[in-house]
Amino acid sequence: MLCFVLSSVHALFAPYASSVQKPIRFCPERDLSQYEQRQFAKTAVTQWVKDAGPGIIYVFTHSEHFVQAAQLAILQGEISPNQVSAIYLFQEDEKVCEHHMTFTVSGHCIPWPPFFWRELLETSSEVAQLRAENKRTSAPIE
Repeated sequence: MLCFVLSSVHALFAPYASSVQKPIRFCPERDLSQYEQRQFAKTAVTQWVKDAGPGIIYVFTHSEHFVQAAQLAILQGEISPNQVSAIYLFQEDEKVCEHHMTFTVSGHCIPWPPFFWRELLETSSEVAQLRAENKRTSAPIE
């Protein structure tokens, strides 16, 4: 099984990493551009599932590309939903909390926490809103 341990706060990884069995892949996205993360994740996810066999490989990451790659691999029939899971670490009242998620046959990661990558969604929403406003109020830039 492949288990993603996700967090937007890097400091939350260390206590959790010391409590899980090995092997661990720690921030494999480090030093990769967004494009490179996406490409790497597409091949890494299926390989890690194969490497895990009956065991578990923990992947500690800040990158959404690994979750998305798992979703694609499920939909393409390369892995099954029971071969991958995710844990989101967050801090609440100075306590580290865990939110466990599983994948469905349709590639959904559930239950999806409402605060998960909220900044990404908020920024995307702002960009879309500004684009829509600019289309109504200005001529295209050439």
